[in-house]
Amino acid sequence: MIGTKELGGRTLIGREHIIEGAINAIRSPGMGGVFFIGDSGFGKSVTSRRVAELLQQEMSVMNVHASSSLAKVPFGVLAPFLTDLQIEEGNSPVTILRAMWTRLEQSHHLKSHPLLLVVDDADHLDEGSATVIAELATAGWAKVLITSRQQPGPPQDLARLWYDGIAERFELPPLSRDQVNQMCQTVLGDVVAASSSDILWRSSQGNPMLVQVLLDESRESGSLMLQRGVWLFAGDLPRGSALKDVMRRRFLRLSDAEREALQLVALAEPVDQQAVVAISGAAAVAALVEHQLITITGDAVRVLRLWHPLYGEAIRTLVSVPRSLVLRAQLLTELAEEPEDTEGLLRRVSWALDCGLAVPDRLLIRAATLASQLFDNDLAQRAAAQVTGPGYQLRAQVIMARAHYNRGDYSAAAALLEPGFATGSTLEDLVDGSLLWGSTRSALQHPAEEFLRDAQRLRAAGKRVAAANQDESVLILREIEDHSALHELMALSAAGDFSALGDKLQVLEHHSQAHLRTTETKVFILVMRAEWLCARGLPLQARVKLEQASGLFQGGSEQVFFFAEFISLRLVLCLLDAGDWKGVDAALERFVVDSGRGLIPFGGGFYVARCFLLLRQQRYAQALDVVLAGVEAVRNNDPQQLFQLCVAMAFFASAALGQVAAARQLLAEFEVAGHGGPKLTRWYADAFMAAGKEYCAKDGTGLDELHDVADLLSDDATKAVELQALFLCISLNDRSRLPRFLSVAADCEGPWAAALLAYGEALDDGGAAAFIRAAETLRAVALTPLAAECFGVAARLSKRDGDIRNAAWAEAGRNGCSNELGQPLAQSPEALNIQKILTPRERAITSLALEGLTDRQIADHLHSSVRTVEGHLYRSYAKLGIAGRQELGFVVGLTSPNALH
Repeated sequence: MIGTKELGGRTLIGREHIIEGAINAIRSPGMGGVFFIGDSGFGKSVTSRRVAELLQQEMSVMNVHASSSLAKVPFGVLAPFLTDLQIEEGNSPVTILRAMWTRLEQSHHLKSHPLLLVVDDADHLDEGSATVIAELATAGWAKVLITSRQQPGPPQDLARLWYDGIAERFELPPLSRDQVNQMCQTVLGDVVAASSSDILWRSSQGNPMLVQVLLDESRESGSLMLQRGVWLFAGDLPRGSALKDVMRRRFLRLSDAEREALQLVALAEPVDQQAVVAISGAAAVAALVEHQLITITGDAVRVLRLWHPLYGEAIRTLVSVPRSLVLRAQLLTELAEEPEDTEGLLRRVSWALDCGLAVPDRLLIRAATLASQLFDNDLAQRAAAQVTGPGYQLRAQVIMARAHYNRGDYSAAAALLEPGFATGSTLEDLVDGSLLWGSTRSALQHPAEEFLRDAQRLRAAGKRVAAANQDESVLILREIEDHSALHELMALSAAGDFSALGDKLQVLEHHSQAHLRTTETKVFILVMRAEWLCARGLPLQARVKLEQASGLFQGGSEQVFFFAEFISLRLVLCLLDAGDWKGVDAALERFVVDSGRGLIPFGGGFYVARCFLLLRQQRYAQALDVVLAGVEAVRNNDPQQLFQLCVAMAFFASAALGQVAAARQLLAEFEVAGHGGPKLTRWYADAFMAAGKEYCAKDGTGLDELHDVADLLSDDATKAVELQALFLCISLNDRSRLPRFLSVAADCEGPWAAALLAYGEALDDGGAAAFIRAAETLRAVALTPLAAECFGVAARLSKRDGDIRNAAWAEAGRNGCSNELGQPLAQSPEALNIQKILTPRERAITSLALEGLTDRQIADHLHSSVRTVEGHLYRSYAKLGIAGRQELGFVVGLTSPNALH
C-alpha cells in the first residue's frame, strides 16, 4: 500500500490510489506511460516525483522540465541531450531522436534498467520536443510520466498517446473536506478543529497548494492558533496576499494587454466582459481564460471573475495606487456607476477605499452592512468608519458592533450598541441593532430582567418618535411594539418560562392577522415558536416553522443580525430532537457550504450538534473526540452561548468512559463558567452534568440531581429535556421513574422518542418479544449499543422459555449490531460500572444465580455456606439498586451479557 509522504513541504494526502494506479500502469508491458492532469497547485509535480521515487530501484529516471521561456524554442528542453549534434541536423526530429537516445544509453545504462522519462509542465513544451518524446513512448524505448494542466493541455502529439491507448490518464481532483483536515493535521502536528479546516477547504476549493499557503499565512498572522492542543481560527481568515510571489511569476509570462486585463478583473470582479474587452482587447481576455487565470460566467450578461478568489488579493497588492486610479478611470467609463449585485458593490467600494477616494455615505452603509453579514469584518469596519453624515452615524456604530460581535468581542460590541439603544430620532434608528443588542446581552450573560427593561425603553422611545412624526405614528408604534415584543421573547427564553413564552407567541401570532409585519419580525417569531415546540417535544412541528422562516429569509435582510445562522442552528437542534440523523447531516453540510467565513464564529455549533448526535447514539468515545475540539472553538467565540452545553457533554462522555481525572477538570470548568443563553440549553447541560457525576461518584448524588432536573421539567412545555433526563436515569439503572418515562416518551414526536418508548415498554413488559421490538426500533435510529443489549436480553429470555426461533432471531440481531459497531460488542460504560460495583466474589455468585441455581446449589458449587451466599446476594442487590433475584437478569442483561464475567 502506498502511504502518505511529504515531499518538499507538500503532502500527498488523497493521492495514494492515484500513485498506486500510475505505478501499475507504468509497469504494464503494454502501456507507454501515464499523464497526471490537474489545475495549478493540485500537486502534479509532487505526485510524479513520488511515483519516480518508488520506481527508481527498477527504472532509470530522467527528468525534463518544460517552461514558458522555452516554449517557443524548437527542441529547447532537449538541448542538454543534443550537445554533440551538428547545427545542420537540428531541424530533423528523426536525427534528434537518435542523437538523444544515444546520449541516454551512454549516461543511464539503459540495457540494465528501462528508462522512465518524467516530463513536468508538458503544457509548456514546444511541438518539436513533444514529437520526440511521443516517439520515444510509441517505439517502446522509454516509459513517460507527464504532468500538465487541463488547459491548454499537452501538445497534440503527446495527447495522442492517451487517445491511442498508449498512455493512461489520471486527473488529480481537489481535496475533500476530510482530506484537507488530514493534510492540516499532518502539517500542523496536532488536532485541527473541523470548522477551521472546513474554512480552509472552502477558501482553497480543495487546492493543496492554496491550503498550504493559507495555513502558512494564517499561522504567521496569528489568526490560526494552537489552544490546548487544538488548532483553530481565533481571528479573520487571511486573504491570500502570500500568493503575490506566485502571481508575480505568472505576470512575467503575460503580454502587456493580458496583464492589464488581469488587473482590471482583480480590481473590479465580477466585471462585465465587454468592458474589459473594450479596454484590453478580446485576445487578452481569451488568453487569460486559456491560462486559467480568469473565468467567464453568466448568461444574459457575461462577467469575468478570477479563476480562484484567492488570486485577487495577491494581484491587487502588485498594483500601485496610481496605476489603480488609472485603471479605475478607464473602467468606469464603460460601467454603470453602482453595481446591482452584492459582490460587485463590495469590490467597487473596497477598491475606492484602497485608492483613497471618497464614497457616498449611502454606498458606504450599504457595503458595510453586506460585509458584516458576510463576516468580512475588515471591510465592514473600514466602510463604516468612513461615514461622515450625521443621519448615518447610529447605523455605522451598529455595523461596527456587528464586526466586533463576529469576532467574539462582545464587550466591544456592547460599548457601541448600548449608548445608542432607544435613543434615535427615526424608526430606522430605533430598529437598527435592536436584535443585535439583545443577542449581545445574551452573550454577556445579562439577566432576563434586562431584556424586559429594554422592551419598555424601546416602547417609550417609539412613543417619542411617533409624537414627532404624526403622519407615520401608526406605523412607528406598530413596528416598535413588535420589536419590544421580540425582546420579551428573548427574556422568556433566557428565563426558561416556556408557558409564558407560548402565551406571548399566541398573542403575537393572533395580532399578525391584523397588520402587516416586517419579514425580520415574522422570521423571529417563527424561530421562537419552533424553540417552544422543541421544548414541548414536538420537533416535527418545529421543523415546519423553521422551514417557513428559512423560506421567508431567502431574500436577505437589511438588518445587522445573523438570521441565517439563527435559523440554521435551531434547525439542526430540532432535527436532533426528532432523531432525524440524516437530516442533521444534511443540515450541517448546508451550514458548512453556506456559512463561508461565518464558520469562524458559528462553527462551534457544528461540534455541539455532532456531539449531541453521537451521545444519543451512545457512541461516547467518538462524541468525546468531537466535543473536546468544540470546547476550544466556543471558548473563543460563542455567539449562541453553547459553551456550557459543550463542556457538560464533554464531562458526561469522559465520565461514562471512566476517564475520571479528565472529567473532574471539565467539572471544575463548568462550575466557574457563567450562565447565559437560552435556558433550554442550560437544562440539557444540567442533565448531562448530573449523569456524569453519577458515573464518577456512584453514590446516588448524581441521580438525585437528575431527579431534580426531571421534576423541574415535568411540565408540558419542557418535555423534550425531561425525556433526556429520564433516559439518563434509566441508563444509570434507575427505573424509579419508568412510568413517567413512558408517559413523556409517548407525548413526544419523532423516531428517537418512539425508540425510547419501545425501550421503556420492554422494561415494563419484561418479555422477549417486547425486547426484540425495542431492539429493532432502537437499531433503526442508530442507537446500536442499546439495541445490541436488548437483543441480548431477548436471546437469553427466549432460551429460558424454550423459544428457539426468537432466540436465533435475537442472536442474529445482536451479531448484526456488533458488525455495525465495527468491533466485537464492547461492554458499555454501565457494564464497566457493574464490574467496578461488585467484587469478584459477588460477580461469581450473581452469575450463578443468573443461570437459575438456587442458593443451596450455589453454596455447594462454591464450597461455601448458604448464609454466605445469601449475604453476597443481598449486598449485590443493594449495590445494583434492585429488589431481588427477579430483577437481576434485567439489570445485567441491559448493560452487557458479559458484565459479570
